Amino acid sequence: MTVNKKTISINILFSLLQIVVIGLVYYFLYKFLLASLGTELMGVWAIVLSISSTANVANLGIGSSVTRYTALFKTNDEWDQINKLLYTSVILLGAFFLLIMLIIYLAAPAWLHLIVEDTYYEQALSIVPYSLLCLLFNSLSGIYAACLDGLQKTYIRSIVFVVSFIMLIVFSYLLVPRYGLLGIAYAQLIQAVFLLIAMIGGLKFVLKTHQIFSFRWDKGIFKKIFSFGIQEQVISICQLCFDPLTKSLLGGFGSLSLVTYYEMANRLVLQLRGLLVNANQVLIPIFTSAQEKSVETGKYFYKQIFSLNFLMCILWLSFIISAIVPISNLWIGSTEPVFIHVTILLAMSYFFNIIISPAYFSNMGSAKLKGNVIGNIIIAVLNIGLCYLLGFYFGGYGVVFGWSIALAAGSLYILVVYHRDNNITFGSVILKHDMVIILASIVYTLCCYFLFISRNDLNVWLMLAIIFVLFALLCLAVYKVHPVGKRLLSMVRNKIKI
Repeated sequence: MTVNKKTISINILFSLLQIVVIGLVYYFLYKFLLASLGTELMGVWAIVLSISSTANVANLGIGSSVTRYTALFKTNDEWDQINKLLYTSVILLGAFFLLIMLIIYLAAPAWLHLIVEDTYYEQALSIVPYSLLCLLFNSLSGIYAACLDGLQKTYIRSIVFVVSFIMLIVFSYLLVPRYGLLGIAYAQLIQAVFLLIAMIGGLKFVLKTHQIFSFRWDKGIFKKIFSFGIQEQVISICQLCFDPLTKSLLGGFGSLSLVTYYEMANRLVLQLRGLLVNANQVLIPIFTSAQEKSVETGKYFYKQIFSLNFLMCILWLSFIISAIVPISNLWIGSTEPVFIHVTILLAMSYFFNIIISPAYFSNMGSAKLKGNVIGNIIIAVLNIGLCYLLGFYFGGYGVVFGWSIALAAGSLYILVVYHRDNNITFGSVILKHDMVIILASIVYTLCCYFLFISRNDLNVWLMLAIIFVLFALLCLAVYKVHPVGKRLLSMVRNKIKI
């Protein structure tokens, strides 16, 4: 099978562009909210968002199902089946989501009373309905985005997301000064409505036969997406114990200010994580096609992607830790120890989570989700136990440390099981050249970090210049020493033969 590298490259390029632009939007948005609302109210906003995000349990794994089956239907030229898939998914998700929204709306007052100070309770409660509406619209738009992914038109999805986030920051600057916390809720709702309309329009542009308002339930499609999605549903339930629980325990054992710095650190790490994960996610349809051809074809493709991803992860972690001090000065206005320490903890745990991306998405492409499900259950159980236990004895830092351990442990389980089930040794995907790059990265990271921590008088732009020069040298060493570094450029120019 021949995979057109041009199509993959365009999708990956636009996915990376999406992450970069959204990252810049979050930089200015959080900096603006920190100045406009303060750390306490911003912490309230972060907690309410985490509570309302529990409605993601209603996605039933439909997004993953839509991506997988769209790719299969496209391969078999079954275009009418794609229409049925969309209609059935939207009806199922919309109906179930409305029920979940009602439950969360009724439960929110009691939950907020436990974790938000009385001073901010009414304000927190006032933005819950807007957060839930946003999640409804975003979840429905995710169906159309997943279909675009399955059609390998990810670049359209990325363009829509970029425009929507530009709208978010524009309306935030306009509405927050006038309405305060409600202003950001209004801005997010406007963004969500636009996102849904634009995603439908983008799909209609690609799939001319799609009839937007012709909703037809298909029992056969329902059985397919539900049987595939039920395993993803278990993952969604586990994820209820991730961000919402972590932020809630941070508010209980720590403070609203700690929640704010955690939210900023988490957002920073997740955005930079997206640079690698989104690039891997683009390849789900390719994993699906490769594994449909043969087991060996899928294994070969996985090894190529894993080697490249592992190398990128090493550079990713090195960059974050080396640059965290100047980032703190630029974003917060000072060297904030809480933000710095939390970011480093999160980056180290997400390092393991990013490494497993090829295995995770390969499992999704082949519909073998058992390892993914068990891995997420491990994360959920450990997160509940460790965050509460360590939070009780060590406060807010204990909660963050507990979450970091849980994420790393569950992620490594997924990777180990995938390699075991597919008879892949770590020696075949982690090369001896990686050890050289790891050592060089450690030296680079420690030198930058301790230099900037010990020299607070250094200008932030000088810090960034030092990082740019040293990191460029590190990347040059990767290109010269590591065989994957050379392969990275050749992959951009050629087609992959698998």
